[in-house]
Amino acid sequence: MAYNVMKYGAVGDGVVDDTEAIQRTLDAAKPGGKVKIPEGHYRVTDTLRVRKSIRIRGDWAEPKGVPGTAGSYIVSDNPRVDILSVAPSWGSVSLSNVSFFGGLNCINVDGNCGLLSVFRDIACNGAANACISINATFIGSGLENIKLANSEYGILCEDAVNMNASRIFGMRISETRTAAMRLNSNTASTVIYIRNSTIEGNQGPAIDALGGMRLWIDGTHFEKNCIAHGQADILMGASNNALCYVTLSGGIFSAAGAAQGLTRIAFQGVRSQLSLIDCGIMAGNIIDGNGHGTGSRIFGSPQRTRPTVVGLEAAQVQWWPETV
Repeated sequence: MAYNVMKYGAVGDGVVDDTEAIQRTLDAAKPGGKVKIPEGHYRVTDTLRVRKSIRIRGDWAEPKGVPGTAGSYIVSDNPRVDILSVAPSWGSVSLSNVSFFGGLNCINVDGNCGLLSVFRDIACNGAANACISINATFIGSGLENIKLANSEYGILCEDAVNMNASRIFGMRISETRTAAMRLNSNTASTVIYIRNSTIEGNQGPAIDALGGMRLWIDGTHFEKNCIAHGQADILMGASNNALCYVTLSGGIFSAAGAAQGLTRIAFQGVRSQLSLIDCGIMAGNIIDGNGHGTGSRIFGSPQRTRPTVVGLEAAQVQWWPETV
């Protein structure tokens, strides 16, 4: 059954406060039901709370970075509260074809989101903290075709075990101030897949990964990150006895950010292991071990040419087969 926010009193003109009307719709929807958000500009002043396994769908239009007339926008000018809190008591949540603008976090997964939730064809912009903050279970779930911009973080997860076996496909993150993605983890069991994405034009690193986790990054483009901070596109390292393991498959590192220099990947802790499989990180680009040699190594087959490795012993670096 479909529940249309207009039938519960929402106006969608960007002037009227639609918080209560949209919340009434979310509360009325039965588990498994569909909440429809027609094209419009919905102004909210408090957090919208999803507490059931439901599907939320808007009318998609290519976002232009600020609320426009096309598509379904939910907009908040209150930087102290989230726009959408996702915490169903059981089951999964589907969210698609909606753009969010403003708030503390555009979307905050702050309760058990269960398995197999999917956020698809969404855009988040202008959050005071994170476009998407994941603070509870999002295991086995997906972020697909998402555009995140102009916030402190694109994706923030302070305990990445909550994202174990999750996938991020077709992501584009730009114009973040601290990091496009920050992932912390206290367990070695976390596995996250990132595929066919673009991370560019961020003031800090593209990916800041600290702790026990395994990231598989496939077909992803890194360009002009670290515009304001002299860091690397990817920061990685273990914060405990676990292993931080990053595999880069395909993809390319193109132009570096203004403050970055040539360092594209840097270890920020021991037990850092990096595998390159036909990855376009060019000769002259630098992978910096920063002296974190304990349990660390680099191996694989870069595409065409080898980057320069500093801060590790020669025995900790193994290229195969020979590159030209």
